[in-house]
Amino acid sequence: MSDSNIQDAVQRTVGSAASFERIRLGPGVLGYAAYVSIFAVVALSPVALWGGDRAPWALAGIILIFIIFMAFAAWFGSNYPGPALLGGGHLVQWRQMDLAAMNTPAVEGATPIQNPALAPPTEGQNVSDE
Repeated sequence: MSDSNIQDAVQRTVGSAASFERIRLGPGVLGYAAYVSIFAVVALSPVALWGGDRAPWALAGIILIFIIFMAFAAWFGSNYPGPALLGGGHLVQWRQMDLAAMNTPAVEGATPIQNPALAPPTEGQNVSDE
């Protein structure tokens, strides 16, 4: 393949830079990992499409990148939801609100309100028995 054919193949695969500006990912760890994964897939796409005898290996690489990213995203997102989706100042602000909520005392002296979606308690039934 000549250089002009490779450049044409990359242009057809990637498109214009303006199309990537519409993609908005979270600033957290998963957002940055998604950018790396997308870049790796885009880099391997011309080889997978027009690579001749290397195409199956490039396609296997793309599939492997996708599987590893999805497994990492599922694990990291369930174990660390804050850093997964937030980054920088947003993460610090969320963590400060989280810590402030932990030290908030329970409201005392308030009258409990019955949930209208639940049936009213019967005679002799304690509300906490539900």
